[in-house]
Amino acid sequence: MLENAQQLAESIILAVAKELASDGFEFDISSSCFVKLEGDFRLQFQIALADRHGRLVCTPDVGVRSERIEDIFHRTSEFSDSDAINTSTLGVNVKLLTRSSDYDVSVSEAADVDEAVQKIVCAFREVAVPYFSEFGSLAGIDAALNGSPSERCVHMINERARCSKGLIVAKLLDRPNYEELRQIYDEKVSQAGAMTYEKYFVPLVNDLEHLGVS
Repeated sequence: MLENAQQLAESIILAVAKELASDGFEFDISSSCFVKLEGDFRLQFQIALADRHGRLVCTPDVGVRSERIEDIFHRTSEFSDSDAINTSTLGVNVKLLTRSSDYDVSVSEAADVDEAVQKIVCAFREVAVPYFSEFGSLAGIDAALNGSPSERCVHMINERARCSKGLIVAKLLDRPNYEELRQIYDEKVSQAGAMTYEKYFVPLVNDLEHLGVS
């Protein structure tokens, strides 16, 4: 990122941090997210930043992390401990979620920062806050991941992660159609490649068979 773009990025992050502080969100350097902890759940609002031809493009993302789900997922995942602490259970780009370019943000100079911050904060209030309310629970995560199991999932576009975490939350909630979900997701992940399936997904499924639900 060019020096000017870096300065613009820092200005935007600082300004957004002030706006979100009243909602209990703080900027976490390790994950580059604005984060709020609510029990087992970590609510995440991220501004992905990219320097493109002299303009700083800011892309708001929203996500939810369940520590319980992620702890189980990483018992058999390939992630290192340092990477595992920042994975999301749900995560989606605001533009993809809303199917709208209303929250697109691009700045080229300091004079653009105020308007950019207003748009980003608008995305937080209008999209992220309702998202957290709807999906910031095990039941919400279950609905997001398992509501239409045979279809692609906008809330987690990585299919292996979606299938794995969908199964975990289904097990935790003792979903009546767990076996049906397992068969659907087993087929999906098996088509993604033998290594992913055999090395990571099958061990997870086996682990879930012995998981006590409380």
